[in-house]
Amino acid sequence: MKPSENLHDDPVLRAVGEHIARTERHIDPGSLSGRILANSKATHRSDWFLNPGGRMARWGLGLGMAGIAATILLAFLLAPSAEARSESAIREAAEHFRLPLERCYLAEVRPEGEAPADDTLPTRSMKVVAADNQFRVELTRGIIRWSWGRESDGTVWIASGPHRGLRIGTDEQGPGLSWMAELYSLRPETLLTQMLGNCRLREDPRQAANHPRVIHAEPRLMARHAWLRSADVELDAETKAVRKLTLRRTGRRGDGIVVVSFTLIESRPVEHAKFRLEGNISEPFQIFDKDHHPDRRREILSRWLGPQAEHWLKSSPAKHSRGD
Repeated sequence: MKPSENLHDDPVLRAVGEHIARTERHIDPGSLSGRILANSKATHRSDWFLNPGGRMARWGLGLGMAGIAATILLAFLLAPSAEARSESAIREAAEHFRLPLERCYLAEVRPEGEAPADDTLPTRSMKVVAADNQFRVELTRGIIRWSWGRESDGTVWIASGPHRGLRIGTDEQGPGLSWMAELYSLRPETLLTQMLGNCRLREDPRQAANHPRVIHAEPRLMARHAWLRSADVELDAETKAVRKLTLRRTGRRGDGIVVVSFTLIESRPVEHAKFRLEGNISEPFQIFDKDHHPDRRREILSRWLGPQAEHWLKSSPAKHSRGD
């Protein structure tokens, strides 16, 4: 087996693991222990009537105690493990994301070790609205509000004003923009499914009853998703839905850790138009892309992002061939 192969992709091992998990879920230790106790009591009564002198009664008492001990042992052995309970909770949470809804999150991004943003740092927090594989980010900088997002085909758009927008195709996106788009492309159902196959799961034992359950996920040694260092999934105690998702992931250059948290604000029917550029600007509007004033598009990006604009938009190869 090559070092890069994932042991969890082995169909035989995966089938065995799934069979064991299904068996554990369908075993009811309570009913099994009840049958054992009933059998031990029946044996005790029949022995007592067979030998009123007491010798068989004592033997029946011993069988009864052995039955109780066996019940306790079986309940311990057959009860789902802590990891199995966590897997069940994550699997149930993933089902909630099959509903055709868009979900609005309060998102925060910060380097690991830095204190979470507070009210004095409003630019560090933003609103992310996600549905399937598309999203939009709404930001506020002082009195200026703007938004950007990614469509289902990977195209990134930026609403840089009420009547003006930029569109950047997948083949034009620089490394910085590609990384940012991946950072905010929250796909909870896919992520939770990957956790089930590639992570060790454990529940925080400090959580009290009727409080949110917190399940910690850490990639297994040979998991392929090296970008994820760990994750904390906070589940609603009543609805079992995800309330907050905190990811520790590698930075853009792979030399640091970035903490990204998504706190659910609300779920609502999908407003499809809002996931496209035209749904975030008003007529009459101008849209700049590679076919319509590309230089103007780069100028606007540079004004907003400064030197970082070069990381968002690749250099145009046409400029290097004008001397021909």
